[in-house]
Amino acid sequence: MNDENLIPNSKRTPSELREITKKGGIASGVARRTRKAVKQAVLDALYSAAPSGGTEMEAGIAATIKRWKETGDPKCFDILMIYAGQSPENKRKDTELKLKREELAWRKEQSEKQSDTEGQAAAIRARAAVIERAKQEVNGNNGSTAL
Repeated sequence: MNDENLIPNSKRTPSELREITKKGGIASGVARRTRKAVKQAVLDALYSAAPSGGTEMEAGIAATIKRWKETGDPKCFDILMIYAGQSPENKRKDTELKLKREELAWRKEQSEKQSDTEGQAAAIRARAAVIERAKQEVNGNNGSTAL
């Protein structure tokens, strides 16, 4: 175990902190450039008929794309999405959320339509009751037959 890693930043000197953050910044830049290169290689391979195959990584990407095109294997597509910097799991979750939202909107619409129908039926019943009361009043007041 490296005991230097266990020293809290509050006990380090400003020059040590500066050195550590400089190393972290350099490593971050290298990682970002690598991810960008991989993403670009995947996109180039996907959209070009002949993959460049210049590096081992590009050759692997080209082989994965070829296998995916031949077999339609979803695992190949997942690998390509990971190479391109996207998580297939997050894409699936986004798609599921979108479908759930659409279903919720559809159910709400159906519920509103049903409520409208129930409201119309209630209005018809209320009108029928008013007509029935009017008939009873006419029959009771005039002593004549129903309308």
